Amino acid sequence: MFIFMRKVFLSFLLLCMTTLCVWAQDARRFTINGHLTDVDSKEPMEHVSVQLFVAADSSFVGGTISNERGNFSVDVPSVGTFRLKISEVGWP
Repeated sequence: MFIFMRKVFLSFLLLCMTTLCVWAQDARRFTINGHLTDVDSKEPMEHVSVQLFVAADSSFVGGTISNERGNFSVDVPSVGTFRLKISEVGWP
């Protein structure tokens, strides 16, 4: 009886772990990382607005501002085609 219960428990545990692995792989989230540098001065561009839009209908997905070293990171919620808009105060 003990061996049978142990096999049932291990089978149940394996089933749960397999389901968890499949569920975790289905949630596809990506991140766009970048570094902004001024073309002329080669200095990092800080406090620049970075916005992510869906390419098909231009709906806003997410955005951020570059840090003092010119680095930024934007989370992408799913697979698709997106448009990245980068702008700074004084520039369109």
